[in-house]
Amino acid sequence: AVPSVHAQEAGTRAPKEGFDVHLSTTCGELSGIAYHSADRHTPADEAGITERVLSGLAPLGLSLVREVYDDAQDGYAMIVRNSTDVFVVFRGSCNLKNLFTDLAYKPDPAAMRRFSEEAGVGLPEDVHVHRGFLEAWRGLRGPILEEVDEILSQHVLSSEQGSGLALHVTGHSMGGAVGLLASLELAQHARSRHNGRLRAHKTYTFAAPRLGNAAFARFFRSSFPRSADHWAMQFVSDAVPHLPFAAWGFEHPEGVLRLGETTTGGAACGEVGRARPEALQRARDRGDSVDMLRPRAGKIMDWVSSHDIQCYLWELRRLSPPDAPPQSHRGAHLDWGV
Repeated sequence: AVPSVHAQEAGTRAPKEGFDVHLSTTCGELSGIAYHSADRHTPADEAGITERVLSGLAPLGLSLVREVYDDAQDGYAMIVRNSTDVFVVFRGSCNLKNLFTDLAYKPDPAAMRRFSEEAGVGLPEDVHVHRGFLEAWRGLRGPILEEVDEILSQHVLSSEQGSGLALHVTGHSMGGAVGLLASLELAQHARSRHNGRLRAHKTYTFAAPRLGNAAFARFFRSSFPRSADHWAMQFVSDAVPHLPFAAWGFEHPEGVLRLGETTTGGAACGEVGRARPEALQRARDRGDSVDMLRPRAGKIMDWVSSHDIQCYLWELRRLSPPDAPPQSHRGAHLDWGV
């Protein structure tokens, strides 16, 4: 159920169309925790990373199912769960290999055809996506599909549960873009192999850059037609969601939620101001106006701080009801890339 939101300031309210404040905060926490993997330089580092991940998951009441590394592009994802919910979490950029992935934005039609065939998604021919993000998902997909398949196969419905598991896909920055592709394939995978086993399938992303063209945006929207299924959170001063530029043929799917807008204009991260209700509504891609791209007060570092997952968590805490369970925020980690 969507929690009721008690505004901390006059005029603050949550979106009407099924935005789950508690779920979004949990997804933000997990996206931050995933950045512990940035400290992996050799496989010998993995045990220490796992220990820190487990420490971050404990306050959230979640257990670690599996961590997945892709050495070719230095990608990372983790699968965590409790008795009712499964989360697939993708890390954003944090190193030079990831930067090369970010920059490989030109679509590759041959790679798209291969992905469509291996995933069984049936992408329309006019759909094009960021080549680097596509390859990032292809480098992680095998173990993730295998693990989710195993979880759904083992899940037994009981009278106490009354329904299947809920699957949530999330990620910050590049991790959010990769998460969109993952959600498409996981949805197809669940329908073909586990029809009726999923109670819900939601995708919550933070600061994600654009993934594909307008045809992709339409296809993703048609694949997840309920508004509650997809939310793309974008902080008003964050430049990363404007990349690659709309003028280059890229477009976000419907489901954008702009955070940080106040009565005095775009807020800096952590700035107190009365939230504008119209800013808390589900929207389409609004393009790249000069005002959207300009750093607040001309400070370049505001782009960096506004992209931090902590900034997004701060905004979500403003929307949380007073009686919401406390969140740890121990996993939050600054992401310097996209």
